[in-house]
Amino acid sequence: LSEIMKDEDIFYQVEIRIGPFKILNQIGKGKFSSVFLGIHEETQQKVAIKQINKSELNTDNLLIKEINIQKILFHPYLTQMYCVIEKTENIFIITEYCSKGDIISYLLENDTFDESSACKIFQQIISSLEYLHKNNICHRDIKPENILLSNNSVNFNIKLIDFGLGIILGPNEKSEQPFGTVSYVSPEVLSGDKYDKSVDIWCIGILSYFMLSGKLPYDDPDDNENEIARQTINEPVPFIEDKWNIISDEAKDFVKRCLEKDPKKRINIKEILKHKWLKKYLPEEQKNKELKFERLSSSEILRIITPNSI
Repeated sequence: LSEIMKDEDIFYQVEIRIGPFKILNQIGKGKFSSVFLGIHEETQQKVAIKQINKSELNTDNLLIKEINIQKILFHPYLTQMYCVIEKTENIFIITEYCSKGDIISYLLENDTFDESSACKIFQQIISSLEYLHKNNICHRDIKPENILLSNNSVNFNIKLIDFGLGIILGPNEKSEQPFGTVSYVSPEVLSGDKYDKSVDIWCIGILSYFMLSGKLPYDDPDDNENEIARQTINEPVPFIEDKWNIISDEAKDFVKRCLEKDPKKRINIKEILKHKWLKKYLPEEQKNKELKFERLSSSEILRIITPNSI
């Protein structure tokens, strides 16, 4: 596959199969991987096929960690891994396919999300994050590129993807390993301090600010990472753009509490589930109830593409 990919004209003329999957076309490319749209020939189920060349793998076994994390995940708002296929030169991770692209793609066309749509999306993101944290998984890379939309009508449904930076952190465990995209990295990480799963809450704050306003709270026109880090560590959350004048107080409070610089004071998952903004657009009879979300069982997942057909 990697040889054929060097010549796009050849790629689209040759039928390529990976196990029971036929590759249709390339839909994405990262630093160390390429993503293809594929189809399971027996069930006709469309899938995403992530190709990683073995020569690009580092010694930290990040890919193995990513696969081991995805193996145990069964949740409606997390992308489901169906199987892993290893070849001589490449490893292929077969996952769910979301046809409507990521949040960045949506914002390029629509500037921002209206507040009620953003709220619905965050109900789903928080549901997936609660599930991850209960299973001692810290995602560490929650950003617009890693939130896929399974439809783009008023009823948004999302899938949180990419566990390449995910790590296992117990209830009282901390890490000091640096990670991530600087605009989404929390102050404690930038300061070199040990951190816990609350770094994911910081990412939620940056993401909610971005989706509601169309801008990042801490940014630099020259993409100077040192300046972005300085702002993140020292500057308050800037609610000064005109757009924030039409955003509700509940939404601003949600953003502000997620972007608390002191991780000990930062809002936690249990508190987020009770936050007024997440309940603001619910039917009246549900507003005083604790937010709960359906879990997807392993048997429901496996019916999509059965083990026998893989």
